[in-house]
Amino acid sequence: MCFTAIHRYFEGLRLCVPVDMYRFSPGGGIITSVCLVQVSADRSVAEMLTQSARFMAFPDVKEHFKEYHTRYQRKIFKERLSNIASVQPCVADMIYKELALDASSTQHSTTAERMRLIFLGNTELIGDLRHMNPGRPGNTYDTFFEEMAKVVEEATVADERRHNEAHLAAWISVRDLMAQTTERCPEHTLVPSPSLVRLQFSPKNPYSKTALSFTSKLKVQYKIQRRQLRADHMDQHYAAAQFKYLRELAVELGNEKAIFLFADDKAKIPVGEPGLAVSTGVRGKMALTPSTTTLVSLDHDMTKASLTPSVNLICSIPSGVSDSFVQGRVITTINDSVFEGSSPWRHSACVVKFLKDASQTVLLLYTDGGTDHRHTLEAVRLGLICIFKELNLEGIIAGRCAPGHSFTNPAERVMSVLNLGLQNCSLER
Repeated sequence: MCFTAIHRYFEGLRLCVPVDMYRFSPGGGIITSVCLVQVSADRSVAEMLTQSARFMAFPDVKEHFKEYHTRYQRKIFKERLSNIASVQPCVADMIYKELALDASSTQHSTTAERMRLIFLGNTELIGDLRHMNPGRPGNTYDTFFEEMAKVVEEATVADERRHNEAHLAAWISVRDLMAQTTERCPEHTLVPSPSLVRLQFSPKNPYSKTALSFTSKLKVQYKIQRRQLRADHMDQHYAAAQFKYLRELAVELGNEKAIFLFADDKAKIPVGEPGLAVSTGVRGKMALTPSTTTLVSLDHDMTKASLTPSVNLICSIPSGVSDSFVQGRVITTINDSVFEGSSPWRHSACVVKFLKDASQTVLLLYTDGGTDHRHTLEAVRLGLICIFKELNLEGIIAGRCAPGHSFTNPAERVMSVLNLGLQNCSLER
């Protein structure tokens, strides 16, 4: 029935009793709801006004008038609901309809009707098909996975003898692991696909959503070698105690009387031939460059020339031993590795040059155990004597870290700052 026919029906309606006609128009293109109520024929004007107001106030009457909300109202509700939980759009529409009694039509009416029936408890609409999937019949690949578990167990036992530290990957790929397992399996053993084998591994992040696909039958993960292994030395305890005593002496003397100097050489920086820029070898992050420019360099390991930065940290001595000693002034000297090689004499000359105007009378020196800083060598001792004479000091105390423990030298902390300037950089003569 069209709108015109409905309008003509109510215009030509004739009844034998007096009635009041109430119209409810929600707006837009929604059909207007009409309600007819029988009234008394001899009522006054005051009763006519009060009865209409009372009729619209009855809760039973309001239930029969539907509410129609706008798309903007539903949009605001969905945005606020997404701040609490991740809900599918059809579920959000159903929740809004049930809570707000919205009678407006939905975009997917069939889906909305199914959601409404499920919400009311009619779960028979969805069939449980799990009985049709009994799993892989006969456990086809159990023999293969049992043998693979033994291969993994042998590698695990070998790592436990090394305190769970390995220096060589046992298998370079999934296919390599499968090939080693296949050699040990009996003949005619069925071999699964690499993707199925990969799903038997342990997930890297057990709390991620993708971890639900892994079975963790095999204690295997993808890992990258970390370059954080530290070498142990029989004298590392005594070297650490010596460094602690040296810091206590520095705090006792203070900045007015003592100079605390940390010295170390950075790794050599390769320099290419003219016209052949070679990468510095520092692994850095992506840098900002013009969109029309490409960062390129030679990736050669063998170069004729190289640079050796010598780092000297003149420490600003703190007030306590437990405070940080990685503070003060940094002096970096760039040396040609061929013609200006690191030697005790060159280091002594550099120290005298940048400390000649110092007023302190005691020098506390802490270095690593290289041939240019090892105090057991006569050349290093002669270089320290030269510093003592040239600076007219009252005392000089030199200490060094244990072999393989140069990370304890505060001068090593400066190397990471220098790497910032060397990343994405290439040099040539």
